[in-house]
Amino acid sequence: YFPYRVSGSDLMKNAEELEELGACKMLTEDNFDKEHLIPLIDQILSDKSLYNKMQTATKKLGVTTSATKVYNEIKKVVEGK
Repeated sequence: YFPYRVSGSDLMKNAEELEELGACKMLTEDNFDKEHLIPLIDQILSDKSLYNKMQTATKKLGVTTSATKVYNEIKKVVEGK
């Protein structure tokens, strides 16, 4: 997750929460370069346990039916319900 640097940024808070939950590794804008990014990617991809933990944490946070929910809400608006 790569939050943009913004004063009082909700993106940064969200990224920190996701990292605490094990769903991502955060790389801030000031460290967004090949010297930091490549080792981070290598770490995640070479550590099967870490990769699986991140994948599991991400799935727990996701809404797997979000596309259907959005479609149904749009349909309600279009049909005037």
